Amino acid sequence: MAVEFYSLVFPTIGEMYTDTANPFARVKVRLYFRNIDSDIYTPIEIDTKITYCPNSTIAEIYDSALTEVKTVVAAAHDLLAGCSLGQLQALSAERMQQLG
Repeated sequence: MAVEFYSLVFPTIGEMYTDTANPFARVKVRLYFRNIDSDIYTPIEIDTKITYCPNSTIAEIYDSALTEVKTVVAAAHDLLAGCSLGQLQALSAERMQQLG
């Protein structure tokens, strides 16, 4: 499968989290990729946890969020590349039992 990057979407200020006193502590980042052999656009949505200063610009906050996204995507790739479906299902079941 060949994909191409399609779009990067950050939340607007009004979409920032309001369940915390620090609305910029988490930023939802959406990456969209397109399968070049079809008309399927695949979003990857990642909540990031970032740190910032009170005088940080929106660009600095978004840059920090994108850095976190790159780290998460790389770690996910490493995990997925070495696991079979059965291994992932077992890991998922284990995590669900830990939460329950």
